[in-house]
Amino acid sequence: MKTHQEENLGRVAAESTLRSLVTQLLNSGTSLEQVAQMMNLSTLEVRRLVRENF
Repeated sequence: MKTHQEENLGRVAAESTLRSLVTQLLNSGTSLEQVAQMMNLSTLEVRRLVRENF
């Protein structure tokens, strides 16, 4: 059974990986709306991930 700290580390790692993928997609010319749809996220969630850098 994982500890609370291990679960948090896993969550942070997953979000970091997702942020990297979203950034790569946006840098390649994919629109924010397309990224949101592909990732099954809201556009607000995508914006939060990239902190409005795009």
